[in-house]
Amino acid sequence: AARRARLAARTAERGWGGAGRLRRRKLECWLCAARWALAREIARGAALRRTGPISELELRAAALPGAQRPCPVPVTARRNRSPRPARAAAPAAMISRAGHASHVSRQLKDIVKLPLLRTQPPARIREIWAEYHTGRDDAVGAALDEAKASALVDRAGAAPTYLHPVRRDGGHFLLLQQFQNRRHFLFTFLEDYKKNPALARPYLTLTLHDDLARDRGLVLLRGDVDAMLRKTEAEHIIEQTIQAYCVGSRFSDAKTGPLVFNQNPDRFDLDEMLRNYPSLVSLTTN
Repeated sequence: AARRARLAARTAERGWGGAGRLRRRKLECWLCAARWALAREIARGAALRRTGPISELELRAAALPGAQRPCPVPVTARRNRSPRPARAAAPAAMISRAGHASHVSRQLKDIVKLPLLRTQPPARIREIWAEYHTGRDDAVGAALDEAKASALVDRAGAAPTYLHPVRRDGGHFLLLQQFQNRRHFLFTFLEDYKKNPALARPYLTLTLHDDLARDRGLVLLRGDVDAMLRKTEAEHIIEQTIQAYCVGSRFSDAKTGPLVFNQNPDRFDLDEMLRNYPSLVSLTTN
């Protein structure tokens, strides 16, 4: 095809006067349109490429009711936000790491001076980690005991997907959570996932750093927050994620728990989950 295009271009250049130039311009327009069509087909093929059949869980997610797209948090509320990297490709049917690729690949030693942190007792490590994230608008820090973090990872591995409502301005929108590589929780807008999982960027990326688990019995959690979420909303989602997996009765709830959402999605009661999901407003007022 490229050879034919070059031959056609040379043929057009040999034309006489305005007619030859007109044929050349038409050929250039056709080549441009062909390149765009080819790029769209490549992107569509990458998005639809799958390792297996569509699961019942994905069909259930596609059938969930829609929600209004949230508005970005005003720039004045995120003055300290660092620039976001460019988008990157992601496997089909998985939440994309686009926009958060640097957060996913970042190690604990890239954030803090790990050798110095190892010399501190667990209580002091918790304080240092909390103080480090206090003044940041684009990141959230938390810490878990090694046993609790192990339970979180094991249960999230068995039920990696769940829903979290974000209530704002008298309404709500849904974030779809996905646990990847036994280390990352990614949260994306459900409507974006339903359109194309490979292009659904995370609104929140929660990473578990277990570098201090063996000698200090601590696992440090870091949540990198996108412009679409407020920091208080991200903190609430992280806390509810921990509770949803670490509290046994909530994890195995027959209607609203993560286990039934993954293993028996037809029994999952979205309305009841929305009614029982703790509200950020009620938590801050009590």
